[in-house]
Amino acid sequence: MEAIPLTGDNIYLAAAVSGLSVAELERMKFDAQQQAKEKEQKEWALDFLGKDEAWYDDAMQKIAQIEATLPEGVGYREKTIRKYGWIADSVPQISLDIPMQTDTKYARAYSIELILTDLDGYKRVINWD
Repeated sequence: MEAIPLTGDNIYLAAAVSGLSVAELERMKFDAQQQAKEKEQKEWALDFLGKDEAWYDDAMQKIAQIEATLPEGVGYREKTIRKYGWIADSVPQISLDIPMQTDTKYARAYSIELILTDLDGYKRVINWD
């Protein structure tokens, strides 16, 4: 039996058949979409940066540690450079430079942030979409 995608037209029927509320089905649908997007994001980032999953997990831990130890009052640019700059320094130049951005250290760190957290945003900034 093939799964039928949930749409606005059939979600009430699916809720009645499954015994779940429409809100529960919407939440399940949203969670599944988020998981798929996160998986695609991670796979694309690993491929683009030429890294593996162990590196990714270590990098995300280190980013969280850096975030936790940043002093109060650190500006957004400095925060981005501290959290992601070390990664930008460890990968080839590739396409980390953002058009119209003169601060290349920040631009490279911001590119890494987008690659790891917002693929669609990265593609828009680089004009790949």
